Amino acid sequence: MSPLTQRFHVLDAWRGVAALLVALERLHANGFFYNLPIVRNSYLFVDFFFVLSGFVIAHAYGAKLDGMKPAAAFALRRFGRLWPLHMLLLAMFVAFEAVKLALSLKGVAMDVPPFSGTSSPATILTNIALVHGLNLYEVLTWNQPSWSISDEFWTYLLFAAVCVVGARRLSLWSTMLSLAALLTLILVAPRGMDSTYDFGILRCIAGFFAGVVTQRLWQRAGSAVRSRVMAWSAWLEPLMILAVIVFVSAAGRGPLAFLAPFVFSAMVFVLAFESGPVSRLMTGRVFQALGAWSYSIYMVNYFVVLMVERLVNSAQRELGTSLIETVAVNGQPKALYAFGPAGAMDAMAVAYLAAVLALSFLTYTLCEAPARRFFNRQADRLEQRAKPRQLAGACA
Repeated sequence: MSPLTQRFHVLDAWRGVAALLVALERLHANGFFYNLPIVRNSYLFVDFFFVLSGFVIAHAYGAKLDGMKPAAAFALRRFGRLWPLHMLLLAMFVAFEAVKLALSLKGVAMDVPPFSGTSSPATILTNIALVHGLNLYEVLTWNQPSWSISDEFWTYLLFAAVCVVGARRLSLWSTMLSLAALLTLILVAPRGMDSTYDFGILRCIAGFFAGVVTQRLWQRAGSAVRSRVMAWSAWLEPLMILAVIVFVSAAGRGPLAFLAPFVFSAMVFVLAFESGPVSRLMTGRVFQALGAWSYSIYMVNYFVVLMVERLVNSAQRELGTSLIETVAVNGQPKALYAFGPAGAMDAMAVAYLAAVLALSFLTYTLCEAPARRFFNRQADRLEQRAKPRQLAGACA
């Protein structure tokens, strides 16, 4: 298969696995699963998403964004990829707050007042405009994972601008942007690689453009390099996965985490050849389904977490006892669900993931996929209108 036409099924599958790990970390159930270092530190897989996004976008569009019309069509496609599902989840959260408001007006006590704190009405418009992740607030708002969607959309536009004005030096510009963003993050971000609502845009730029550089290196790799990597893939792929597991487990939220763009770039480079035993495993139907649903998994899990939280709070009131305990996680106190042995908490986690997957299937089928097709058709029409003008200019 030609490198320029290849679809990266293995990388898509890994995106689904990473999304599940991110979802599992968000539950905060004190079982064996949560106490695995790779689960506790799985926030770092958001940086894998950024790197992979840069790699895939550069592969698909790096040679095509040579003017304003193609860039406009690209922006429309990316908007259609991110915004519709984001808006559906925002509507679900707003509806949930409206139900809370109606109940509170009837005298039902609420742990958190409706339309307050992270669910302030004042933040709805910025969420609609996809600018809520650009250091406008001191907290995450509404659907908390969506900060990265906001940052990724504006990073897409930055990529398009770089391609329009400097496509011949894309590798150089991407290297400079990635390193500059990472260095600034190191110098100014109080929470380092765990930056979200404040300096998350720097984190996104660092990972995305590292992925662009990785794609350029992968594309330009000579036949000797490709043959060697593929010949070694039987041990190189498992070794790369082991390295990622060790890195994420050890990095935590300390200085080592700043290496995430480089570690994930190496992983993407190796797995993009899709030639080893790990790749063969990841092309199975289950993993491919996870890859297809990965964006939905990432976006819906916080809504499910919120529903679990409300159920636990209600149970605490009915039972008159606490179902939560505070334990030290990575040296910091954290409230975790703890109302049974570790195995019971893991069973709760499995049920939670099943609910996330079920909702993800629905949002993918009913919202994400149809919306993507609609926006892609609009982008196709925009590109078609641009072609006659380009041909006329060439004939002149």
